[in-house]
Amino acid sequence: MSGKARVAQAAELAAEIVSRGGWRRIVTVARLRAHGAELIGEVAQYESIFLLCYLRGPAGIIVALAEQIG
Repeated sequence: MSGKARVAQAAELAAEIVSRGGWRRIVTVARLRAHGAELIGEVAQYESIFLLCYLRGPAGIIVALAEQIG
């Protein structure tokens, strides 16, 4: 599978997870890593409102994910 196809598949997977009402950081990061994405840094908490992280896809595209927790 080409890098572009993997990025498209990972983006589609992320959109599907978000459309279901949010993402669960461990499951989402693990599933995206299986498609060639890598976590940049770590999952961080912003105040008591959001969990945030950045992922880099196999083609170098960076995606930010956020989960509202409060």
